[in-house]
Amino acid sequence: MTGGGDIVRSPLRYSEQIMRWIEEHFAEAVSLERIAEEMHLSRFYVSRVFRAETGSSLSDYLAARRMRR
Repeated sequence: MTGGGDIVRSPLRYSEQIMRWIEEHFAEAVSLERIAEEMHLSRFYVSRVFRAETGSSLSDYLAARRMRR
């Protein structure tokens, strides 16, 4: 337990980091390769962890985000 009312925050999940990056760059040419490079992860891992954490594919999420624009 921390003193002084400090709140312990957990690090962002990879999917949250990816979604934040997409929010900033969705109007640009976005690819799995570019996201993986920005996250310093492999393309396979980015794709797999995003689906595991969100239940959606990266391409479906990106398409939905662009449609909301």
